[in-house]
Parts: sequence; structure tokens; C-alpha cells
Amino acid sequence: MLFSGFFEGEKVIKDLHYRPVEQDGYVENERKVIFDLYCTGIDGEHFIIEMQQLYQDFFKDRTVFYTSRLINKLIPKGYKGNIYELPEVYFIGILEFEL
Repeated sequence: MLFSGFFEGEKVIKDLHYRPVEQDGYVENERKVIFDLYCTGIDGEHFIIEMQQLYQDFFKDRTVFYTSRLINKLIPKGYKGNIYELPEVYFIGILEFEL
């Protein structure tokens, strides 16, 4: 399976979405997030896979933004949202440059 070496024996990807995989903001003028690949695992975990060829000044900040945006969307809203057990979300960056 794709990227099986990263989580071999621990995680199994069951579903893979190719881009464009857009995550809209909560309000109209909020920034969108676009993942290159978005996967879900058999145990409910989520994987964001980003492929970047050119150096980008704020790449690390973008990874935190993308990951936190997905976590925020996955947490139940309302009274059930008072449970602070965060979902498993993994960010995998495949880069053609050194950070």
C-alpha cells in the first residue's frame, strides 16, 4: 500500500482521495485548505500527504495550519464537542528541498 513503510505494522490506509481535496473555512472569506492527498485509516485515523517541489518560506507553519484545520473539522460540535479527545491526524510531507 502507498507509504506503507512509514506505519508498517501500525496503520493501514483504507481510503485515498486525490486532489483537489478542498476544506472550506467556516465563513466565506476564511482561507481554504487544499490537500494533495487525503487518506483515512481502518481505525478512523486521518492522513494528510503533501508533496512540495519548490521551497516555501512558511512550509512548517502551513503544515500546522492544515493539520489543525482538519482536527477542528473532525471534532464534534455542540455538547458532544466538550470531549477533548483529539482524532489521530498525521501530516506526511514529501519534499524536494531541505527545510
